[in-house]
Amino acid sequence: MMNKTTQATIFIAALSYSTIATSDDKTSDIYNDPQLSQAIKLCKNEVEKYEKRAQSTARFSFWSAFVGATTGLLGSALAGHASTATVAVLSGTAGVTNGMQQQLNGVGYDQEGQQRTRNEIVQTVGTLVGEYAVAQSAEDRRRSLIKITFACDLYKTTEKGTGT
Repeated sequence: MMNKTTQATIFIAALSYSTIATSDDKTSDIYNDPQLSQAIKLCKNEVEKYEKRAQSTARFSFWSAFVGATTGLLGSALAGHASTATVAVLSGTAGVTNGMQQQLNGVGYDQEGQQRTRNEIVQTVGTLVGEYAVAQSAEDRRRSLIKITFACDLYKTTEKGTGT
């Protein structure tokens, strides 16, 4: 039985289109099986989507925090010099951006949530690719392929706050 580090290494190697080694150091080209190649490609696409979402949510979070902080600062600075309505709009905008960020974080649509989901895919599929790599029979390999495809399909259809 392979440990989780070995399984994750196998999955990462598969994502990189490389040759892998099983726990007993037998080397095999993981892309000899076109069905496994297809399953890995599907999973790689999902992993990349979550990575891109993590990057875009980090940018969004930064800019919304910047807008909130700037409008809050302006509201405070203009409190004695501007109309009440102007100060209220600036302060309200600061509060709304903060509330919006908290709400998005609460549903997993923040950088950490996206990366957590990405890591779940890598861990789950890494385990399943490890099962495939050590499978003794064609039937066991077929079952592993079905599990890999099914696991990645679940992440395709699961919103997890991402709006796929």
